[in-house]
This record gives sequence, structure tokens and C-alpha cells, in this order.
Amino acid sequence: MRVLLLSVTCGEGHNAMAKALKESFEKQNQQVKIVQVFGYDDKRIKRENSLFLFACKYIPHIYDKVWNDLRKKNTKENLPFSLKKAYQYVEEKIKEFEPDIIVATHNYGSTILSVMKKEGKLENVMTGAILHDQVVCPFWEKSRRINYIFAPYENTNKDLLFKGFRKDQIKITGIPVSDKFKNISLKEPEEFTVTLIGGGNAVGGMKKLVRSLADLPVKVVCINGHNKRSYNSVQKYIEEHNLTNIENLGFTSHVADIFSRSSVIVSRCGAGCFSEILAAGVPFITREKLIINEKIAQEFFEKAGCSLTMHSINDARKYVEMLLKNPAMLEKMKENIKKYSKPNSTDNIVKFLITRQIFARSK
Repeated sequence: MRVLLLSVTCGEGHNAMAKALKESFEKQNQQVKIVQVFGYDDKRIKRENSLFLFACKYIPHIYDKVWNDLRKKNTKENLPFSLKKAYQYVEEKIKEFEPDIIVATHNYGSTILSVMKKEGKLENVMTGAILHDQVVCPFWEKSRRINYIFAPYENTNKDLLFKGFRKDQIKITGIPVSDKFKNISLKEPEEFTVTLIGGGNAVGGMKKLVRSLADLPVKVVCINGHNKRSYNSVQKYIEEHNLTNIENLGFTSHVADIFSRSSVIVSRCGAGCFSEILAAGVPFITREKLIINEKIAQEFFEKAGCSLTMHSINDARKYVEMLLKNPAMLEKMKENIKKYSKPNSTDNIVKFLITRQIFARSK
């Protein structure tokens, strides 16, 4: 079979999901291609990413209000003007590749697929979409004609039904994660190790975090992603204070190995990253000043006993000291994480879609 994956660069989480699905489909000997929804224009890709990062950093309160109001409404089942060129581009890629299965890792992609279904296209194509947060974001109602939506947990069912999805469309699988995060064998580090990860663009004050933890008896691994300014700022601080317990990294493809050697991880609450952390089984501390969908995930995991919530930079130090003195608390968090970890999510989604497509064709 041919499988087309539709992704969006809005942060790096959606791309990570697409890559994880690609790996799993290829293990099943399927031919796979990843297409960026805005791949017709590099400037558009950069603009989408920049707008998201701008909202996270500078206008979270405005973003929160608009986002929260919109998610409580159902808009018309039409193609937004902003996706008109993307629709044409995706349609071209579908005609070129002739896929049997299409999966979207963002609701921009699933909106396009749903509109195509409404127009009588994709009749013999199995379609799916990944609910990419622990909450149903605005405009998911525009995707309700896809065959299946794959959600992280059952807590989203009520909102998905409100958005117009049928119960039989909703599959609780977890969010796709790469095999390298699956069943990681956690290594006991020689010293208590705190990993700071800010996503692909390292949003937030990484230097402030490093400064708050630098004099504790811990090793700190700082992952700055593609944010060179963040990396340089941390590096300068390390050199000025002659610090030997800080490992400063830019973008790295060895995140799974770093997770395996971590005692605790400090991160924002992006669904892709947290699915990887949960699959790895590492306790975590969630950052301050999050946008609303991240806050909802933050509250979910804190209530589940998997994480601790920061309200200021100083809370990172307070919580790390608390866990240093209380290893039983750390172990309890690990036990709680096992209840919410879904390391087989990717393979389950892939096998389900392949099976459903084979079944549909046999009718």
C-alpha cells in the first residue's frame, strides 16, 4: 500500500509524529511519503511556525481567550480561505502519489481531507487524523468526515462528540512516538540528572533555568533545539562561571538516550514531547507561562501524579531539591506514569489503518 502523511511545522511535535508513523508503516512494508501541508511555500511554513512561537512568547493571554472561545463553538464545515492554496497543493500530491491511506498529524491536514470527502473525492482512501493534544482544539469540527480520529485518552471523547464525530470514529490509542522511546531501559545515572528541553525552538528562559539549578549537586543537560540564541546564552553563562555540571546542547537526534539517563525532565507541555517522555517513563516538571492547551495538559498530568507544575522559574529549583531529598516520591511518579504511557500507540494506529483498508477493499 501507499501511505501519505500530512504534517505541519508549528513547533516540531507534528513532524515527530509523522516520522514515527513513517517508521512504523515502513516496518509493515508500506511505501510512505511525508508532505508538509504548506509545502508549496517555504515562507508560509516559516510564518506558521513564527506566529505560533510569537503567540507562546508574547501574547499567551490573548491566544488563550481566543482559543478557549473558539473551541466551544462549531463552525461551518467548509474550507477556510487560509487553506485554499494548501488544498490545491495537497490534492496535487495525492494525485501524484495515489495513496491508499492518508493520515494527518494536524487538523489543517484533516480539514483538507474532510472537505475532499465532502466533495466526493478519496472514496477508496482510508483517512485518519491524530488528535495532537490532551484537549480538542478549535476547528476540529471541520475534520469530522475523515474515517478515524486517534485520541490520546478517553477524556477527550465528550468534546469530540460535541464537535460532530461519531463514537465509532474515535479510537483511543495515544499519540504516535518513535520506536526509540518505546520501552527504554532507564539507566540509573551516577548523579541526579535534570534534563531541560524546550522543544524544537526552545521557547522560554533556558538560561534562567540553568542559573537556578547550577549550584545544586546535580548534572543539568540543556537541550536548546534549533534556538541558537538560547544555546549561546547558556554557553556564555557556563564559561563565565566555569561550570562543569552543565551539558549544553543544540539540536540533537539522541533525545531518547538522554531521556534514558535522566532522573527528571523539565519541559513545556507539548503533546508530542510529553508522549515521548511518558513512553520513556521519566518523571517530569512542567514549565510556567504556558498557552492554554499546554495548561490543560499540565493540569491533567499533575492530577494524575505524573508531574509537578512550575508557576515561576524558582519552582524548578524547589522541586528538584524536593525530589533529591525524597526518592520515594520520584518512584511513585514513575509508577503513575506507567498508567498513562502508551508506547505501542504508533504500531497500534498503523496496524488498525492497514487492517481497516484491507477490510474495506474486500467488501
